[in-house]
Amino acid sequence: MTMHITTRTRVAALALAGAAALTLASCGSEPQDGDALELIWAQPTPESMAYFPVIVAEENGYFEDEGVAVEVAPASEDLPTSSLVASGSADIAAASAGEIFFALASDPSLAVVYDATRLSPEGIVVPAGGDIVDVSGLDGATIGISSDEERALIASALDTAGLTLDDVTLVTVGGGGQVIANELDGGQFDAFAGSVLDFAAVQAVGYELQDITPESIAETPSGAFVIGEEADDAAVEGFLRAVARGTDWGLQNPDELEQLLRERVPEEWENEEVARSLFEFGLDGWSPREGADYGQLDAEVWQETVQRLTDAGELTEEVDLDALLDDRFIAPANDALGDE
Repeated sequence: MTMHITTRTRVAALALAGAAALTLASCGSEPQDGDALELIWAQPTPESMAYFPVIVAEENGYFEDEGVAVEVAPASEDLPTSSLVASGSADIAAASAGEIFFALASDPSLAVVYDATRLSPEGIVVPAGGDIVDVSGLDGATIGISSDEERALIASALDTAGLTLDDVTLVTVGGGGQVIANELDGGQFDAFAGSVLDFAAVQAVGYELQDITPESIAETPSGAFVIGEEADDAAVEGFLRAVARGTDWGLQNPDELEQLLRERVPEEWENEEVARSLFEFGLDGWSPREGADYGQLDAEVWQETVQRLTDAGELTEEVDLDALLDDRFIAPANDALGDE
């Protein structure tokens, strides 16, 4: 049985193996001083098709073209990537809006410079054909979660129906797709909040789901690139130019991209159905909003996110979006497409 689901979900944060940073590019077309500019990049997963533009940028030599030497910072699901930037362990990182807001408490100078993905990678699903068809039906429900990170998502989603976390019971679920499917089917919980990886794993065992994530939650920033005060502007610009080129190449050449990803991350293709869901989600998520440039920052979307998290009680500190959102790199990043 095929699972019919058009969910907007985050790729689960998996521990990045190894203690040492992995160099992606060691030299580049020479900037003014003749040396590549070093930059440490943090993403919430090991090398993955979820961040295909970074793979493409390395494979196609875009980092080298732009004169940057990129290292991937070790990360884990216990340490948000935004915290790595706040602590000075990374120069730039991909993080969700919520993680960035909370990291501002330790480093108020953080700046969001690129909004890479237009769709929130988190979602809430229920068994297809059941009594619950939207979040209003979650009153009194038991919701399975893959980690505490889903609390903010659930709180915001419930708030759209006039509900709060006090109206539901949250249960952390371990195990893979079969475990989640069994517990949904057996009634141990009524809904599940997790990632595209979780949902695809359920799909792989043939359990049909229905996405009930409110549309207003769908565009919550989840792949924003954040930098610290000490970041090298030239290195950041070169990195973003390479990523924009990698994104554009991937979206314009999906067949070639698929072949590249099968070679670079073969472990993600061991289950074809799961891989297909991840691949299609990546193409959809990295496509810019209609009429927008790659990475364009939408202040209205960010303001709505702040308001949702505040209304849901998940955000208690004021966020100065004028200070947080920094769009000075967007034009140079998109100008790089003219070099193709």
